[in-house]
Amino acid sequence: MQNTTDAAELARQAWDGFDFDLAWAVSWKNIPAIYQSTRPYPHEPSLQGLVDSELAKNFQHGEEHALIGAAVLCGDMRHEREFFRDRYRAIRFHEVHGYDLSPKNLDAAGEALDFRFVPHKVDCNNLVMEKNKYHFIVGHHGIHHVYNVSNLFFQCNQGLKTGGLFYVEEYVGPRYLQTPFMNYWISWLLLFLLFSKRERTTHEDRLKGKWMHYAPGMLDISEACNSEVIEKEMLDYFEPLHILRYGGLCYPMLEGLGRNFGAGKGMWRFRFIIYLERALQHLKIIKPMFLQAILKKKEVW
Repeated sequence: MQNTTDAAELARQAWDGFDFDLAWAVSWKNIPAIYQSTRPYPHEPSLQGLVDSELAKNFQHGEEHALIGAAVLCGDMRHEREFFRDRYRAIRFHEVHGYDLSPKNLDAAGEALDFRFVPHKVDCNNLVMEKNKYHFIVGHHGIHHVYNVSNLFFQCNQGLKTGGLFYVEEYVGPRYLQTPFMNYWISWLLLFLLFSKRERTTHEDRLKGKWMHYAPGMLDISEACNSEVIEKEMLDYFEPLHILRYGGLCYPMLEGLGRNFGAGKGMWRFRFIIYLERALQHLKIIKPMFLQAILKKKEVW
C-alpha cells in the first residue's frame, strides 16, 4: 500500500502534465445542450445574482468592494477565475487564494487576472486555512481528488467568514468513476438506440456501449478516491441555498464524446436524455453523479 507522500507525488506528476484543452474538448459538457442543462456559473445570471446579493447583504461599509476569495484544488484557474471576475453589480474581489498540488498549474494560474492571486502549493488532504479569512470559496471539480474530504470541508468552514458562501460543483458518483448498476444499463440501451457507431467512438478509439468507463486504478490514483462521501460531509458543515443534482445518464453515456457532435443536427436526442435523466433521478431509479451547490457555513466550532 502506498503512503500518502508517494500518492501525493504521483498525483502532482499527473496534474503537472495534464492536457486541460483536450479534456474539455472531449468532455460531455462540451455538448451545448448538456452544458446548458448543468447551469454553468459563468453563463447563469441567477446563480451569480444569488452570490452577489447574499455577499452584498452580509458584508457592507466598503468591505463588499474588497472581498477575498479562495479556490481549492484550483489547477490553472481556467474555470475558477470566472467566479471572481468583475461581473457583479454590488461586490468586487480584491484578492483570491488558490490551493493546489501542482506548481506548474499554480504558476499558469496567475496570468491575465483582474484580481491579486496568491498561490498555495499544498496537498489538500492536509489543507489548513486561516480562520475567518474568506468571503467566498469555490470548489469546482477538484474535491473528488481528495481522500480526506471531512477535513477539507471543515477547513473551508473555518476559513469562511460568518456570512460567507461556498460554491461546490463536483462529481459525487461511485469511487474511481464507476457507474451505478441502473445508470449503466439504461445508458447502454440509450447509446445503442440513439447514436451511431461513429458518434459513440471516443477520442481514444473506444466504443461507448461496448466500453463504458475505465477500470479502477487506470487513471490518476486520486481520481474519485472518496467521492461517495462528498455530499454527506458537505452538508455536515454547510447549509444549501441552492442545489442541483445531475449527470446520472449524460455523464456515463457521453463523457469522451464531446467533440463528436456539431450544433443543430440531432439535438433532440440530448434534450430527451436530459429530461429522462432528471425524471429517473427524481424517481430514484438512477443516481445523480454530479451536484452543484451554493452553501452558507454552519457554526460548528
